[in-house]
Amino acid sequence: MFKDFYSKHYSSYRQLVWQHSMSTAMLRANFPKGAKELSVSLLQALVLLLFNDADELSYEAIKEQLGVKNERELQRTLLSLSVGKVGGCKALVLCVMYAAGHTYLPNKTCLTV
Repeated sequence: MFKDFYSKHYSSYRQLVWQHSMSTAMLRANFPKGAKELSVSLLQALVLLLFNDADELSYEAIKEQLGVKNERELQRTLLSLSVGKVGGCKALVLCVMYAAGHTYLPNKTCLTV
């Protein structure tokens, strides 16, 4: 609906494009010290939600299930979930590396989405 309105008024000099990197999602997560709401990027949310149905996922499985074409963006996302501190937990997803051939595990002591 908005796209139609926008294209009628601005089609000659503007183009409407979705910026995936600017999107955010709110996830409710259960930590040992209580529930928290996490504000994460869309890609981070999709990766975390994959672990609702799997105990571990390979890099290739994550890439395939999400249909990600930009490997650098996926690597950055997995790295951001593997380091840092959120809700008193060192990492939401456990992995030594974030590249092809590695397996990712949810940090069950910290998170259930």
